[in-house]
Amino acid sequence: MYPASDSVLAKIDWYGDTYFNYLQMTRFLEEWGQLEQRAESSEEKAVVTGVRKLAVRCHKDRGLLRFIGD
Repeated sequence: MYPASDSVLAKIDWYGDTYFNYLQMTRFLEEWGQLEQRAESSEEKAVVTGVRKLAVRCHKDRGLLRFIGD
């Protein structure tokens, strides 16, 4: 695992929009996999699985993955 300061997931802004490009997806998916292992409820598992599918699509299609903050 990368130090917290190097973590791409730590860069997600809860209040603003955060964009990840396809070049960041390999690292994003590595970190996301660790997060997936901690999902407990069926709702959590559904969300993390859905985000993984979007991230894989972003990587494959050379797109952007956007998180919209509150």
